[in-house]
Amino acid sequence: MKRILLQSLAIGAFLACCGCGSSASRKGKADARADIAAGKLGLETAGMVSPGIATYERLLYERHGIQVRSVSGCVIDKKIMQHMEAYNEVMKAEISRRFGEDALEKIADEAQRLKP
Repeated sequence: MKRILLQSLAIGAFLACCGCGSSASRKGKADARADIAAGKLGLETAGMVSPGIATYERLLYERHGIQVRSVSGCVIDKKIMQHMEAYNEVMKAEISRRFGEDALEKIADEAQRLKP
């Protein structure tokens, strides 16, 4: 699961760089800032659900109040991807600021250990 998470981040970073100036990227960042201002922390995901992800999502919410929401299934267009990556970029910076640079990795490690 940790490897899948890291692969998603790498792919997303590449795609986000390709569309840094896109309206979807700007909207993703604005949406994240609005959620933070409203006291909400969240992450957007897309793709197939992997084993153990429910544990990871539960721990994120229980430990830090981070809500994970799926914005697309396996088929994802460029606009959705750009929004998701920009949103997550802003959110991950805020999560790191509040809970430490490795907060998401610690939760992923714990979820991996607890995986049935």
